[in-house]
Amino acid sequence: AEKMLVTTDKPLYQPGQTMHIRTLTLDRASLRPAADQDLVLEVQDAEGNYLMREPLLTDAFGIASWQFPLANQLNTGTWTITARIGGMVAERKVVVDHYKLPRFDARIQLDRDEARPLDQIRATVSAHYFFGEPVARGEVVVQATTAEGTVGSPIATLLDEDGVASVTLAMPPVGAAGGTVDVQIAAVVTDKTGQQFVARRTVPVSNTELLLGLLPMADVVPGAPNRFLALTSLPSRAPAAAQCDIVTDRERI
Repeated sequence: AEKMLVTTDKPLYQPGQTMHIRTLTLDRASLRPAADQDLVLEVQDAEGNYLMREPLLTDAFGIASWQFPLANQLNTGTWTITARIGGMVAERKVVVDHYKLPRFDARIQLDRDEARPLDQIRATVSAHYFFGEPVARGEVVVQATTAEGTVGSPIATLLDEDGVASVTLAMPPVGAAGGTVDVQIAAVVTDKTGQQFVARRTVPVSNTELLLGLLPMADVVPGAPNRFLALTSLPSRAPAAAQCDIVTDRERI
């Protein structure tokens, strides 16, 4: 009767940090919060050992939360967080491992929010150390990819003295009429000490100017009134005002 989501404040933890875990439970039919529901929260380490089993109660908003401190000595790898309400189970995987914070940050700016097939897009990469100085004369390799593979060849260049470089990328063709392809642009920046940082940006490539969607607001129940959302948006996912006709086998709305 319910549907549940398990979230954490981040996907990667180091030993000694604290996991902040939250669950959201909704009534499946109405999508209203499932309040005052008994819930059991469990945490397993990478070896499958149960480290926590905590009974909780959802609040008026269908939310239950818990903080789980990690030990300094533990099994690193992929951990599993499980929430149970009756026979319903929801899981979330997180990684617990040692990591080093990057010394600098890199970002990608595009000259447009969306593109048409075979368009040329200009991508500007900028990189700065966290203490404020630019990553001057650093190396940068830019590659565009889709779910089907790479788009063109990688482009290698150098950042200028201000830590900035610009490249031009050709977008792929889109086969189906009204189709949209998400193109991910990744820039691998390497400074003079050899440290790397990867910046990513996604741009939708579409051969249409308007995207249409029809979504049920809950599970469709035969023989009962059902509500649907008609959505119109630009390829960039920005909302678009439009006249929309919904045609069923019985009537036009």
